[in-house]
Amino acid sequence: MVFAGEPQLNEARLDEVLNPILIVEVLSPSTADYDRQSKFRMYQTIQIFREYLLIEQDEPFVERYSKQTQGWLLSEFNGLEGSIFLESVAKELAIAEIYCGVIFD
Repeated sequence: MVFAGEPQLNEARLDEVLNPILIVEVLSPSTADYDRQSKFRMYQTIQIFREYLLIEQDEPFVERYSKQTQGWLLSEFNGLEGSIFLESVAKELAIAEIYCGVIFD
């Protein structure tokens, strides 16, 4: 999770951050649907939130959701080649770096 400035915590729930601009989730089979649906809808209520990265753990596949004026744009990255430009932090991230050290079956 990347914040805009210092992390701002919800005083009622200290495990809830109020100012994330980028959230990264590594998907597991048991939580993937929840992360893509309910959790993402909850994150979308955070006004400053700009980018959501979902990383498959069993294969080199990444989903990037970026906030646009007309809604959220999904970009998919399949395989280890290439890179992802993270607009929220103005950084290029090589997909091979994400999976460095991971051995796929």
